[in-house]
Amino acid sequence: MIVIPGLIVVVVPILVISFFLMQFYNRCSVQFRRLTSKSLSTLCLFVQDAYLGADSIRTYNVVQNFGERACKIADYASEIHGFLGEIARNWREVEVQVVGIERVQEYINNEPEAEWRKPAKPLSERWPTKGRILFENFCFRYRPDSDLENFSNPGTLRIVEPASGTIRIDDVDIGSIGLHDLRQALTIIPQDPVLFCGTLRSNLDPSMSIVMT
Repeated sequence: MIVIPGLIVVVVPILVISFFLMQFYNRCSVQFRRLTSKSLSTLCLFVQDAYLGADSIRTYNVVQNFGERACKIADYASEIHGFLGEIARNWREVEVQVVGIERVQEYINNEPEAEWRKPAKPLSERWPTKGRILFENFCFRYRPDSDLENFSNPGTLRIVEPASGTIRIDDVDIGSIGLHDLRQALTIIPQDPVLFCGTLRSNLDPSMSIVMT
């Protein structure tokens, strides 16, 4: 929050909502535990009574009746315990799956990129040949209080669109080119390069579309 002061506006409401959700969960958890304990205590009391009165049960020949009652009580206790546990597991699973829905919604709300292909004048297959880059009255917009960065690479690949001005590569305005054609024709080597398995050429030209001369 020190790095991004505006984050406190988001964090505080989240903390408040999380607190109330935690209180609600704690109350439900206590009720679930109470029901589980009650069902198990009924079974324990029945077993205790049957153990203490085993002689009387055999004397009056009601062993079968007590056995049937014991099975019913055990079934009841196990069903309650399993039912409550299943509710808790399903609730957690719903919460996990909702995160995926939120991510999908986030991508749906993203602003779409520019056209992937433009029916403009076709470029030469060998463009760019000289690699001469010219920035003409080029401007970017920054969010308030954000750190300044080098936007030459994102601007060249049109990852971030300019606020004004143009970028020309070999006298071609990259704004008039489809993103697919532009990014397919350019390769950027970062200051801290990471090479994939293979040769240097396969890293610079993964599709092997450039003819070596």
